[in-house]
Amino acid sequence: MLNVLLARAQRSCCSGVVGLSPGQDGPGGFERSILDMFAQEWSTSGEQRPLTRVVILDESPQAQYLYPEFLLFQRLFESAGIDCLIADPADLAFHNESLLVDGKPVDLVYNRLTDFYLEGDNCSALRSAYLADVVTVTPHPQAYALYADKRRLVDLTNARFLEEIGVDQQIRTVLAQYVPLTVPVGHGNAEHLWQNRRSLFFKPVSGYGSRGAYRGDKLTKRVWEEIVGGNYVAQSLVAPGERRIVADPQVRSMKFDLRAYAYAGEVQWNAARVYQGQTTNFRTEGGGFAPVFTLGEEEERAGSTEQRSHASFTFLLDETGAVEELPHPLYLALVRAEMATSKLAGKRFRLADWYVAMEDGHPSEVIRELYGWVAFDADGAYHPEVGPPENGQPNSIGNVDSSALPTPEEHDRIEGLLFQSE
Repeated sequence: MLNVLLARAQRSCCSGVVGLSPGQDGPGGFERSILDMFAQEWSTSGEQRPLTRVVILDESPQAQYLYPEFLLFQRLFESAGIDCLIADPADLAFHNESLLVDGKPVDLVYNRLTDFYLEGDNCSALRSAYLADVVTVTPHPQAYALYADKRRLVDLTNARFLEEIGVDQQIRTVLAQYVPLTVPVGHGNAEHLWQNRRSLFFKPVSGYGSRGAYRGDKLTKRVWEEIVGGNYVAQSLVAPGERRIVADPQVRSMKFDLRAYAYAGEVQWNAARVYQGQTTNFRTEGGGFAPVFTLGEEEERAGSTEQRSHASFTFLLDETGAVEELPHPLYLALVRAEMATSKLAGKRFRLADWYVAMEDGHPSEVIRELYGWVAFDADGAYHPEVGPPENGQPNSIGNVDSSALPTPEEHDRIEGLLFQSE
């Protein structure tokens, strides 16, 4: 829900990102999918009457870092005519085969607890109601065991086990390609894992929010002893993606991960977390949640021969008004610091990045134009810049630096390069 709020804020202030939603139908569509999801959970539990009351449940909810998100969910439920309360598990009572909050019967519990199996004393009322099947709990302990317990990662990367239980070869190939190899940590393999720790990441089986998670190259012997006896899994280390951002006006490298919110086999929304350090966090200045913009339509599944329907084209503009196309693969390699170019060493340009609709492999319509400044150092390495400030303020709006805009003549030259006939 915080990402929906972020998406709306981006679209209200930055016209250039309208239409680049990470969801099928934008923020409103995502909110409808959330309501549909809870309605599906309600009906799947065998209920046919309307859903009337939901409780969002967490320990000391008002003290939770994400309490503002609880309020957004509450507002969403109430906008659909569903009564919604935010409560601590100790606020619940199990009486006359009903789960009650403030004396009112509860239909559905939106469970945000990290006591995944409802084992704590404060969960006794909820546990009793769940076992008596008189309330819908989502997610519930069985769902956690099936889908979220990290030992499932061990199963998903055990090729022999997958074959034995009849998993299709194509699915096994996808799992092998995208799920990092995961093994349980025990005394039997402790020495081997310690020797190879620099290529591993260690996570507690029932951990959450990066708590108790360690990169192997950061481990001390003391922590290692706790891991060996602490019900952990070891996972092949996957380096995070990185983005270089301009801030104050230094260029900083930030790690990021992409996350897909999904239900019943369908992706509802894509979002990102930007951070520095060992694991994702909300402590990094300039980090936290970040929007994901979807560029172009997805290609057809396996067997399609159609080309992508959109493409990006980049151009360099110098102080004389000359315009030169910068091949997009080269541009990406420069941005990612994968290479440098001696041809551009020591020079400074305005950079135009045009996102274009394609038909039959040829540009047909310009969808979006972005402009900024770029310099190349003595080695030809790429360095984005912030344009000269105006009245003491950064001279940019969204992804368009007004000081880098082309003249009408330069704009015509770019169009000539883009749409020139072969």
